[in-house]
Amino acid sequence: MYNNNMKSSNLIKMLFSIFCLTPLSASDTESNVIFKGLSYPFEIKVKSSEKDAVLYETPVSNALTGKYNLVVIQGETGCLDISISLKMVNDDETATEISPETMKIYKNGRFWARFKTKVPGTKPFKITFRGISATPEFKITVYEVQSLYELTKQKAEYNYIPDPSMSVPDTLNVIKRAQWKAAPPKEPYVEHIPRAITIHHTSGKLTKTLDESISEIQFIQDYHQNAKGWNDIGYHFLVDPMGNIFEGRPLKVVGAHVYLKNTNNIGISLMGNYHPSKNDIPSPEALKAISFIASYVTDTYSVQKSSFYAHRDIGATDCPGDILYAKIPELKKEIFERPSIDLDISTSAYLVEKLLPDTFFKEVFKRKH
Repeated sequence: MYNNNMKSSNLIKMLFSIFCLTPLSASDTESNVIFKGLSYPFEIKVKSSEKDAVLYETPVSNALTGKYNLVVIQGETGCLDISISLKMVNDDETATEISPETMKIYKNGRFWARFKTKVPGTKPFKITFRGISATPEFKITVYEVQSLYELTKQKAEYNYIPDPSMSVPDTLNVIKRAQWKAAPPKEPYVEHIPRAITIHHTSGKLTKTLDESISEIQFIQDYHQNAKGWNDIGYHFLVDPMGNIFEGRPLKVVGAHVYLKNTNNIGISLMGNYHPSKNDIPSPEALKAISFIASYVTDTYSVQKSSFYAHRDIGATDCPGDILYAKIPELKKEIFERPSIDLDISTSAYLVEKLLPDTFFKEVFKRKH
């Protein structure tokens, strides 16, 4: 559909998918750790405190059923002068405090921390926040705390340059990896052929500008690679509330977005948190963009409607949140039930000009003709 020889009827299918979409009012073994009385994202309101004072300490986590040797946390803080520690609760109810193996706080307040335990186990734990210096009132938002089991891997040096043909074509209006200054993968990708699509939300920051979105995707890649230890950012595409589409992993390589179900599966994630209690609302522009990039994948690789999922359909998770999940049937209809209209190219151009004032999609059309 999206090559230089595409037929005008296929173009019209895409156009109907775009302008008929009306405004609408964590993977399986990486589920968020539950702390009694807290739901994600949870907010910590900090009043003025002295240097090295405890700002907040979570309740003890619920019982953990699976062994872990890694705990990761990510969120946002209104003050950059904070520290985070992990308190492992022992059988005699004493606590062993662990400092983060790595912790990063971005200038915009986004942060992540990674805690590595010496011995794998199932002990419950608490998270403690401290002020490094005397601080005024501010807020800390925690989007995610996860306990993981990380296998020890030998570090290897790769001089790996991915084949450009793995990615979507430059003519598609997607913000490519080079444009948002993506870090390289840690090791060679595994190639695949797209056969399914899964919709996610990042369950994190809701961005308001293109610059904020670029900072957020850089943060997500850093968190995935250096906190969780993944090869690269997990998703193939990320969409922001303004309708910008970002390339994550190249389309033709295996991602990391659904536990044990990543091969041949394309992950599309909407920035923000569309689940109670946060309850972000998907913008019409974002839904249009999801429909657009999903239509490209389905038409190019013959993905069937039965292979279009929300994350929770194939994994034990709340993702992509109740609010976005409610839009999945309408997205399916727009992507898979588009009417076929066979018009010549001049008529198609007229429709682009008259029916779609959006300059984003006009530019896509002009580049292809």
